[in-house]
Amino acid sequence: MLFAIVSLVLSAILMTQADVISDVTNVEPLFETLFIYDVTSDAPVAELKGALESAGVEVRHSFQVIGAPRYFFAVVDDGSSEVSQLTFPEGSMVTQYPVEHASDYFTMVGSVGWNETDTLDYLEDKNLMVIIWDLIIPDGTSTSEFKMMMSAYGTAFRGPQEIVKPLSYTVIGRYPPKMYFFVNLDENALQNAILDGLDAAGGPGNNVVNVLRTRKI
Repeated sequence: MLFAIVSLVLSAILMTQADVISDVTNVEPLFETLFIYDVTSDAPVAELKGALESAGVEVRHSFQVIGAPRYFFAVVDDGSSEVSQLTFPEGSMVTQYPVEHASDYFTMVGSVGWNETDTLDYLEDKNLMVIIWDLIIPDGTSTSEFKMMMSAYGTAFRGPQEIVKPLSYTVIGRYPPKMYFFVNLDENALQNAILDGLDAAGGPGNNVVNVLRTRKI
């Protein structure tokens, strides 16, 4: 009898949890399926871009770090390409991240108002930089505290974002978060923009920010 009661209680709990999970996952898909490929390779640029073209993927943006064999490719998967078959030349070191637009991410955590443009020729090849921003979340931070922190981060950056208008991507499902900002900005203005977000994200000790000057390829 006791076993039967316990089984009923567990079944009710599991059904409730399943309902919650279903509610959370039953959301509209993202507008676009996007990837960032971070590639270090001694292969010629033509070979790297040729690998992408052979797979039939849409390369919306491609950048090279100035003075280094490191490349960033923003790729769109519209379902018709063979992105699963994509391979880069032998010897290449490749990290692939599924990403979403930062505006979608910040909406999820409660900070709305980011209006982004992501078109093929959006950025100029002038004072072009990538900011790679890794946040370090303190141990013991709850999910609600994390969402409040990220909402504050998005709100703090809303003003600079409206002025600078970077290409902004957030890695999907990565905790702590990792973000890529591609932007036309000189060094002094860039430092001020970064400072605006540090306190909202817990101060300099809770952020690892790397800035690389790049060029279009």
